[in-house]
Amino acid sequence: MTWKGTTASTNDDVWALARAGEPAGACVASFAQESGRGTWKRVWESPRGGLYFSFLLRPRTPQAVWPESSILLARTCAQVIRDFCGVADGIVRVKPKNDVVCDAGKLAGISLEARDGCLNVGCGTNVFKPEGGIRTDGRNVPAYLEDLCVQGARGTLGPFSEEAIEGLLDAYLSAIGRLIDVRSDVF
Repeated sequence: MTWKGTTASTNDDVWALARAGEPAGACVASFAQESGRGTWKRVWESPRGGLYFSFLLRPRTPQAVWPESSILLARTCAQVIRDFCGVADGIVRVKPKNDVVCDAGKLAGISLEARDGCLNVGCGTNVFKPEGGIRTDGRNVPAYLEDLCVQGARGTLGPFSEEAIEGLLDAYLSAIGRLIDVRSDVF
């Protein structure tokens, strides 16, 4: 596990690890990205205050089934967010195939990139509102866990906290690890 304050792209960092022969599970996380990207290589603003991470999988399954992992990972992330914020199931949901949303907007997204027998899974989550906001085209309006927590049992996340973001990553990685163990037919 590698933490970076800021990086160009956690996906690019994980591809470098894959080329260096790192095993499945290698992970890079950051509080900000300068060139983050999502599905279809769309560039996303990834300002300080979010959680951006990517991890390497080396699936033993046929590449044709790898896209199934997108919805499975999005569902897992949605459950982690529900638990983290203390909100009911209907509040946080998956917008197929790779977005985690609430009524206020997009909370998180999953990206998958495959090459050379490897699957690079990226996840970006809006945790704290960045100073100055995020520019959008009106679609994929961002929503933030700090607002969602106020609605839930957690109450408040308080001011920006790297520790809160690190705690969220621990919860994600634990849940994703369990998913991979259970769904070895996909991973």
